Amino acid sequence: MRKTFPALAFMLALLFSAVSGEMFIINLAKANPYLSYKWVSPPKDALPPKISIFSLKNHTIYSENNISLTLTVSIPESNYSLGLTEIRYQRDWKESIARLYHYTGYGLWITDFSYNLTLSEIPEGSHSITFIAEAGGGYAVGLTAYSFGVSSVSVINFTIDTISPEVSLLHLENETYEASDILINFTVNEQVSLITFSLDGQDNATIYGNTTLTGLSNGRHNITVYVWDRAGHVGASETTYFSVSETEPEPFPTTIVAVASGASVAAVGLGLLVYFEKRKKESGNNE
Repeated sequence: MRKTFPALAFMLALLFSAVSGEMFIINLAKANPYLSYKWVSPPKDALPPKISIFSLKNHTIYSENNISLTLTVSIPESNYSLGLTEIRYQRDWKESIARLYHYTGYGLWITDFSYNLTLSEIPEGSHSITFIAEAGGGYAVGLTAYSFGVSSVSVINFTIDTISPEVSLLHLENETYEASDILINFTVNEQVSLITFSLDGQDNATIYGNTTLTGLSNGRHNITVYVWDRAGHVGASETTYFSVSETEPEPFPTTIVAVASGASVAAVGLGLLVYFEKRKKESGNNE
């Protein structure tokens, strides 16, 4: 028959196992009913610690390089006597491993852990932080106590973006253009979520990339392009001034058309006169 054994007996077995690395048989005096202890693989139904992280979300962009979070670790209910043995985390921007909890074999054997943590001076860019929670447990069969360890890993990926995007206008210069359609080209140094422009100080208009301004009136104009990155920072291009001086097309030569039309009427009239004179002569000869 298999049963769990008291925490003290397990921790003694765990400590001895850590020293020897092998199975052993010891006498723990009359108060301890087990004669031998063995380190084994965890049973399939032994549940590892549950790691919960609050305030720091996976695949999220943060606009500050200091982040506060709350970490909780708990032992789920199971058929085994389990206790937390170590909790630590690893940041990809630092080489060191930070330990939040470690059981030394003295004091209370805890099953729940909570910690408020502030991550400071996180560099710009994409990062990950890994939390590891380990627990130990055991069960007994007859006079033999079996101890095992279980662990959980939780990885959070996130991005720090504290810098506003940079946008630059291309090919548009402070000069006069002989066209009312002007192509607006620009470049941005990072991914953006929104692009707008303001022409002559008017309200911003949304665009989705390079665009052409059509039907500009003759005269002086100015334009500024704005972009928002995924962290909410806004960047603005330099305000570029330019002029439009489109030459108006020459009017259609109506005088020539009128003269041509008059000549056509005269030619038709002359033709009709010749026709009627000819008909008159033919009628006289027939009489």
